[in-house]
Amino acid sequence: GDTGTWTRSQDGRLHSEDNPVLLANRKAKALASLLKVQPALAKVRLPWLDALVFLSAEDLQCELTGNARNRVLLRDKPKTEHRPEQKGILAALINREGPGIDADLRGTIDIKVAKALSRAMEQAGIRPSQRSRRVGDYVLGDLIFDGPGYQDRLAKHASFDNVFCRVRQYTVAQASSEDDRQRLKRAAALKAMGNGHVDAGEIGKLVAAEGALRGTLGKLNVTMEAYPDLKANENMLQVSEELSSTENRIAFARQGFNDAVMAYNTYRQSFPPVVLAGRFGHPTDATLLEFEDSALIQAAPRLSY
Repeated sequence: GDTGTWTRSQDGRLHSEDNPVLLANRKAKALASLLKVQPALAKVRLPWLDALVFLSAEDLQCELTGNARNRVLLRDKPKTEHRPEQKGILAALINREGPGIDADLRGTIDIKVAKALSRAMEQAGIRPSQRSRRVGDYVLGDLIFDGPGYQDRLAKHASFDNVFCRVRQYTVAQASSEDDRQRLKRAAALKAMGNGHVDAGEIGKLVAAEGALRGTLGKLNVTMEAYPDLKANENMLQVSEELSSTENRIAFARQGFNDAVMAYNTYRQSFPPVVLAGRFGHPTDATLLEFEDSALIQAAPRLSY
């Protein structure tokens, strides 16, 4: 490639695209202009912003030369018997070492400057995106385990502070080949179905717990006529909205579970899965969530004022 266009090879195919350093440089200049006008930096000098591109693939082979190699960083790798030390993104961020990077220090980011930068970014409305960190009603947190082709993270419920669960993400996009991507997709599908081992007894316990919860929510008919101040209280209105929203999410999840069970059972009973399922740990059909009073279950609880 050159300073304007890159050509990359993946799975035997060539792809041409604009040099990402150009876009990173425009973004760095736009960010600097945006931060300069924020009140938090009124008495603090904005540090110099450099544009860098980090190619994170473990075994990536970079053949860029000359000016096209400037500000393009790979992974840092220690010296071995077969190769010299490779200074990458860490050397650039910590010691300003890298192709095309000015080694002269243009400013120190101490605690005072760091706090000012943080406030300026908040004032500018720059916040981390939660879109990629949210799975259903849960927000992903710290990494618990990094396995081959997947990551386990601690997740916190978006509405309830004391509700946590463990979420497994399969890194399909990072797979090195199409076969690996398909393998990870199949592993994720099996994990979603509990590897096919659906215990009818556990489903019965879940149904009983759902009935108990339903009975409790059904009793939340609060008479507020004697308390006119509470009747229009914002907290009570919020409780009503939260209750209705929670019940709707439960209903959608219940229906989604039953749809997945029916799809699994249909597939397991088709040919050739019906012949091979038992040998691969799927001896029986999955169990549906069934309730004695479906009509009552589907009716959302009410708060009467």
